[in-house]
Amino acid sequence: MTAQGQSSGADVLRIEPSPRPGEQAPTLRLNEGLVERAELVDPRFDDQLFPFSTRGVWGMANRRGQVVVYPEWDWADYVYEGVHRVVLDEWTYLLRTSGSAFSVYRYGSIENEQEAVGFGYADRFSEGAIVVSAGDRFRLLDKAGRWLGEAEADLILRMSDGMAAAWKDGRAGYLDRSGAWRIEPRFAVARRFHDGLAAVRLPGDAPDAIGPWAFVDRRGEPRFVDHARRIDRLGDFHDGLARVRIGARWGYLDRTFELAIEAKYLDARPFAGGRAAVRDERGWFLIDRRGRADSADRVDDLFPLRDEARAALAERDGRFGWVGASQRWLVEPAYPWAYAEFRKLIRAGLESPVGDFLYVDITGRVVFDPRRLDAGLIDRRAGSVLQSRVTGKRLLPADIGRPTPRQPQIPPYPPEFLEDLQLPQPMLFRPDPVRRLLG
Repeated sequence: MTAQGQSSGADVLRIEPSPRPGEQAPTLRLNEGLVERAELVDPRFDDQLFPFSTRGVWGMANRRGQVVVYPEWDWADYVYEGVHRVVLDEWTYLLRTSGSAFSVYRYGSIENEQEAVGFGYADRFSEGAIVVSAGDRFRLLDKAGRWLGEAEADLILRMSDGMAAAWKDGRAGYLDRSGAWRIEPRFAVARRFHDGLAAVRLPGDAPDAIGPWAFVDRRGEPRFVDHARRIDRLGDFHDGLARVRIGARWGYLDRTFELAIEAKYLDARPFAGGRAAVRDERGWFLIDRRGRADSADRVDDLFPLRDEARAALAERDGRFGWVGASQRWLVEPAYPWAYAEFRKLIRAGLESPVGDFLYVDITGRVVFDPRRLDAGLIDRRAGSVLQSRVTGKRLLPADIGRPTPRQPQIPPYPPEFLEDLQLPQPMLFRPDPVRRLLG
């Protein structure tokens, strides 16, 4: 299978056969002297780029409907800090813009710069760093492809507020932006930093004992400790409020670590844009920072959107739509599935055996319909196909057609709106490559 060509050189990338479980990660290798020129449509990099799926395979297109990354991946992500994630045969590769084309990310610990390594696990970039698995260990990598520090851990969470929670030898601590231990592993449980504070559980008096919940600052010093042991679960600060479970009920703490909203809900999610989703015996609904609800209506599930504070994904009777801050329907529940996505858009699923979807804004307007790209892939006059002049062995076909249909795969990484992680974090592993489950 052929991966992406570059417009700046006479090379093309080729994917070597994936190793059997337990073997070294596969590499994407540059084949020299075989292709005179191979490039995709030149995108304008002020454009939005949309991951799209056609016939069960993924690529990327610009807003003008031109294919920028030919569909040959099992999954493709949005761009974060100039880098896309793509997955093939359960291995994650990183693509980034380079001049007027994409290039496969090459990371600097490989002596031969003609190789780019696939990762069993790779989070998205945040604050200039990415968490990747290197063998059976996790490390931080920067955007230049260099390892950040020497620290390795059993698991690392995404960088936030300049710190990354990391689990090593049965305890959690925090790595800083240089990849060094800012706070040595000593906590029984650790969550990500938000607004300068992180929720942790302190170690107990005995070696394996777990102590009370606490908030610590960036030096690791406790700013609040639940000495009374009333708290069963503690969340992160968002909009100045943090979720807290006391017994079987959820409420919210303010920055003075007092209950700002009574612990009376069966479930609760973080605040976003002044609203939070909570659940009582009748279902899910929205409340404001004072705990007030604008509507008596209830839905089956509800996720306030972080990138678009005026809306929340809502599920009713197995169908998805979205509601506004007052919980009135902006888009009636008509889609079989929907994900909150990057750039304030929603990926709204269609009734399709190959996983077709639309990009829709909160008004219900279709911003981008990936289905139109399927025809464009075989219409060279549309200017939306891979252009190539091949010499020697044909790694890129001269006539590009529709990709071979595949069975669509479950996205290997959770949608952003489902992210709510802490260490120790349950992960579902197979022998490398990794099949992940975060949540």
